[in-house]
Amino acid sequence: MDWVLCRQEYLDSLLFLEGRGEALVITGCPLCWEPGVSGVYRCNDCLGGVLLCCKCTLTIHENLPLHNIQVWTGQMFEHASLRGLGLTVQLGHPAYQKCPVPVYASSSFIVIHMNRVHSIHVTFCGCSNAPHHCVQLLCWHWFLSMVLQPKSCATFEVLHQYQLLSLSSKISIHHFYDMLKC
Repeated sequence: MDWVLCRQEYLDSLLFLEGRGEALVITGCPLCWEPGVSGVYRCNDCLGGVLLCCKCTLTIHENLPLHNIQVWTGQMFEHASLRGLGLTVQLGHPAYQKCPVPVYASSSFIVIHMNRVHSIHVTFCGCSNAPHHCVQLLCWHWFLSMVLQPKSCATFEVLHQYQLLSLSSKISIHHFYDMLKC
């Protein structure tokens, strides 16, 4: 079928996705259903645009800290950071396990990823048998920019993408970084 014949359905679907979608008929958080708690956060990288409360958003993204979160302001969606919602990434332990002796990273730890440049809270494992901080970052597929007191890193995914683009289109690192900041 020719897309021109379906253009109204395309437009309606795109507008539906830009708006609150199913949340127009669902007033609470569809995950926890806590009384009086509204779903105002959505992830553009998962869940199909479902609006969740802050607590459920954090629970789902505990091990997905580089997803793009938006908050409904009552008028429109705006960018919201998981860091701003209170998320801290625990390195050096299995998923959903907290370290008894966390070592806090720089207050403005930067992770460069495919979808943007993220500022996140990070804690390293401080247990007596903990691997070096660089190893803890590498286990998350994050390549650090400096070994001593790391304050920033890039994901393996973004490094691979830059390598492909620089080889095929000769993009400079400056232009690539500017694109990620948009």
